[in-house]
Amino acid sequence: MVKIYVEGGGHKSLDSELRRAFRQLFDKAGVVVQSIQIVAGGSREETFEKFQRECSQGTAALLLVDSEGPVSDAYQQGAPEDWSPWGYLREASGDRWQAPPNAEETDCHLMVQCMENWFLVSPQTLQQYFGQRFNQRHLPGTPANVEFQDKTAVLEGLRQATRRCSKRYDKSRDSFKVLGRLDPGAIRAGSGWADRLFRALP
Repeated sequence: MVKIYVEGGGHKSLDSELRRAFRQLFDKAGVVVQSIQIVAGGSREETFEKFQRECSQGTAALLLVDSEGPVSDAYQQGAPEDWSPWGYLREASGDRWQAPPNAEETDCHLMVQCMENWFLVSPQTLQQYFGQRFNQRHLPGTPANVEFQDKTAVLEGLRQATRRCSKRYDKSRDSFKVLGRLDPGAIRAGSGWADRLFRALP
């Protein structure tokens, strides 16, 4: 059993939605979901602390957090399994996190630049969820370059695209509901870091 500590959630109902959405997504990707346990980590720091505690016990665990910004080529050299998310989190992000002593680079994964960037791979899914008044012209970038889109622009694009819908994008209410509807193949095609994550799952 591999535990996957995911940034997000924070209270009972959101934790449940996070686990359900990621489980749906992984199941559609052909992951053996019985072999993983998805843990809603809460805040960014809380997620890392929980992962550290798990690592200290010597059990198999993965960490999945937002990069919160662009990841430069310096951390993406060679094959995906050789990329350095720990280097990024230590040197380039504001976190200054040190990898736990027994954690490998392949135990750490990034949503670049945040989970909502993955939504850009499928404007059709967003249209189905928010309704006919959803205006995808407000979304930045294209489904093929989602990692290059600034987090702030992505979130503002979602708010503007849903401005005329019966419900405007709300992270707490909508994010995991949208995530569970996405095609993992489309996410992998649009995000190298997401593809790296799926490759690491059983």
